[in-house]
Amino acid sequence: MKGLLLAVMVAACGTETISIPISVPGRPALFSGRTNGGDWHSFAGQPQGATTSYTIDIDGDFELAMVCMHSNRAFIASEVFGTYDDANVTIGSWQPPDCTEARVEVGPTIDITGVLDATGSIAIDARSRFAIPGEQFVLPIAAGHHDIFVYGDYTVLIRHDVDLLASTFVGILPIGARGTPMLEKQFSLATYPDETITVITRLVTRNGTHFEWPNQPIDQAVFAPPSELGADDAQTFDVYTSGALGQRFAELSSFGQVPPDFALLPRLASIGTLRSPFGEITVKWQPIEEFYTTAQFTATPVSQNTPYVSEIHVAASKLWLERHATNELTFDTQVPGYRDEWRFAPSSWNFTVERWSPGQIIESLTQQTYPYGR
Repeated sequence: MKGLLLAVMVAACGTETISIPISVPGRPALFSGRTNGGDWHSFAGQPQGATTSYTIDIDGDFELAMVCMHSNRAFIASEVFGTYDDANVTIGSWQPPDCTEARVEVGPTIDITGVLDATGSIAIDARSRFAIPGEQFVLPIAAGHHDIFVYGDYTVLIRHDVDLLASTFVGILPIGARGTPMLEKQFSLATYPDETITVITRLVTRNGTHFEWPNQPIDQAVFAPPSELGADDAQTFDVYTSGALGQRFAELSSFGQVPPDFALLPRLASIGTLRSPFGEITVKWQPIEEFYTTAQFTATPVSQNTPYVSEIHVAASKLWLERHATNELTFDTQVPGYRDEWRFAPSSWNFTVERWSPGQIIESLTQQTYPYGR
């Protein structure tokens, strides 16, 4: 599943420039761009809490490059190529690096207790418990404002913004008496004979409580009803297929607008070739006939050479590829300020095409692993 880690808004400023605000988690070590093959320039960001905000003006074909460094010396480098005409789609489907460190829960916790009136599961933040009626449950969490999620017998109950600073007893949670029935929708999906389907509904509330309904039959998919969802709650329906020739994927959020028989992108033909003079990673692929919005590849280093988990990612819009008459992508290490230490020989890589819209993501992915020394 792709979780977009940036906020994107596109507003036209006259007829020649598009201004795009981008909010990046953490503090990038490098963020530069250029348009129409001109000179590179760095972007001045404004720290805002845990994020850094930028405003980028685009007046033609553009290239953006970002690098994040982490305390374990791992780096994540990402580039994107797009055009003035599809900037919103290109930026929307781009997956820039997350520059925040992995968060570890520290400090004291408090034990939250309560009772369910029916058999079900209680979740707060990333913690959950199964409970039977009348038996007190205990959940250790950090004190603060939280969302309490209860699920049982295809019903759901969500209480938002509960103050768990002082009181630790949440009382009787009436999932049996007041729970709202889940919604059900039937989907159908054409697959190849060797493919298996995995279906998951995911819900993340505005205060960070999350819950999953895994391993659903695709013709009996369930969703939390809108009446239980609050502002900034996010619910997605993820469909994965896996087969001998790769994976395909869809993430749906506009359930009411998605047709029951939506289709995934077809399998990709052979990717073709990967060239890798040290740090200069290029992927070339066979022509793709189906409509898509972006093509991208991700490479990771030879594990025997480094103990750190680093990654290089490159994406380009279909329109940019067509205008430049190419079916290959190269990670550009000539960006001013790009360091020698941000290079590696790839061990594994994958290639993905995506059909992107704000409410529906459809991907087709083929992955090949290269052995050490190749």
